[in-house]
Amino acid sequence: MNRNHFKYLLVVLFLTLLKPSFAQTDANDIIVTKKGERISCSITRQDSARIYFKVGGNMSNIEANIPLSEVSEIQYSEKKQPKLPTLGQAPGTEQKDDYVTPNTPTVNLQSKKLELPKKENSITIFAGGAWPVGNFNRTDLDTNEIGPGKAGVAAGMNFTHMSKKGLLFGLNAFISNNELNTEPITNKYLYHSDSVWKADKANWRAFGIHLSVGYHKVFSEDLMVYAKINAGYISLKYPEVTLRVSSSQYLKFNSSTADAISFGASAGMNYRLFESLGASFEISYLQANCKFNEIIVIGEAPAIPINKKITQTKRDVKQSYQNVFVTAGVNYWF
Repeated sequence: MNRNHFKYLLVVLFLTLLKPSFAQTDANDIIVTKKGERISCSITRQDSARIYFKVGGNMSNIEANIPLSEVSEIQYSEKKQPKLPTLGQAPGTEQKDDYVTPNTPTVNLQSKKLELPKKENSITIFAGGAWPVGNFNRTDLDTNEIGPGKAGVAAGMNFTHMSKKGLLFGLNAFISNNELNTEPITNKYLYHSDSVWKADKANWRAFGIHLSVGYHKVFSEDLMVYAKINAGYISLKYPEVTLRVSSSQYLKFNSSTADAISFGASAGMNYRLFESLGASFEISYLQANCKFNEIIVIGEAPAIPINKKITQTKRDVKQSYQNVFVTAGVNYWF
């Protein structure tokens, strides 16, 4: 072997030993963006706002980063078992027994998908139907009663806090409108006066504010159900209605307002549509016993031989308010 051959063998051996150190390797990880783009790379580090990675191999000098808000999934190489901090945890932070998970996106290491933080507060705007039940739907009238309600509408707003232990606390306000069923009162006056009475359209209107306490259970990433009891205050407006036999023969019941303590119960579900927006569905029952201090009735009742003028004050008029609400709404989570 001459001297030139020996030099050639030394160069080949040298290159063979140094090749693993200087050659670029294939990318280990894949970052999937919310736009559907797939970035083949080697992740170097992560913090609460961004993911840092290299493209072109582990030894590449080309380093880039991407905001967490644009990432939908991270796929780690099977050969690579990095001890990288989770998304939302600063590098070098150790998770101790008293560690509180930050309210930022994290990566589930089993599914290798980005998980959104749990949001515990919501504001819901809802609307739906109101169906009278019980005494508020009874057509047999007592002495001072004017009549029950018909199916109506309701709307309102809820604020809800749902703790991690499953407890639920809330505050809600609502308004409802039930048309007065005038058939019982016109039949009553027909029986007493032998005259055919007609009634103008009128409505029972209510406004209420309630505190809620209950329990909720999460069934999936997007679906949650709950049940709660409600207690608070309601203001019920007595309908202003005029009963007529003719233009000169009438009875007008003037409006009045009564306040009362009310209570009820609700059950419903929330379904997350987007990161902070969801849809809600709820069935609830509300009851209150209202008492109007006085109801003034004026008019001219038919009589023989002439009409009889009337000015009457009905005192301590009792009215039960019992409604079943079926509502749907939109909630914002924060």
